Amino acid sequence: MAGSGTMEKESLHSSVESGQGERLHAGTEDRLEKVWRKRTKGHYEEALSAVEEFLESCPKHADGMLMKAQILEEMGRLDESRSTYENVLKIHPDYSRGYREYGRFMLMNEHSLAQAENQLLNGLAINPQDPFAHALLAEVYIQTNRKQQALLHLEIAARFTTEDIRYYEVCARALVKLESKHEKVKHLQRLLVSDFPNRSARSKFHRVLRAHRKDRFRLVFRRMWT
Repeated sequence: MAGSGTMEKESLHSSVESGQGERLHAGTEDRLEKVWRKRTKGHYEEALSAVEEFLESCPKHADGMLMKAQILEEMGRLDESRSTYENVLKIHPDYSRGYREYGRFMLMNEHSLAQAENQLLNGLAINPQDPFAHALLAEVYIQTNRKQQALLHLEIAARFTTEDIRYYEVCARALVKLESKHEKVKHLQRLLVSDFPNRSARSKFHRVLRAHRKDRFRLVFRRMWT
């Protein structure tokens, strides 16, 4: 399943965007941190129970609602996950990360490219400096044979920084698919490599590049001999 289980921790905060004016209880950030730790360990049932308990006291907290949608996605409960993503955006129509994650969900799980594009563009209209959203949009454009637009969004993404390792995975996949644009793609690879937040991101990026290059070679080889 192409869920969000590989994600790096994003900022867990009690900002206006997250709380949307709701009066937050003491220890909100700590409680979401605990949910995140359970989730990254793969303890999804415990994480779901913890985030639902959190939402009983902060029912409209955007980060909490989004985390519930992601956990449900990782558990394979896709109908419930989709409904929760939609509820996040219904309550928080200015929450850029909500649009990005729903767009990612539609791309990775529903393969609904038009819907994914719309959601990602909505998120970028609010936060045009979200590199992961630009990278996901590039993947949509690659799959719809708009490679020049894909390259443009990867170039925009490379101007910004993120610690979300999913971003580097998506960029690596996209760059392999765009290698016919040789010089620009090599330049983008150099930009990304120079800007890795940590060794883990660098290692993941190179592993994904190698894996997708091998897959492409196998496909070409099979076509030659079948």
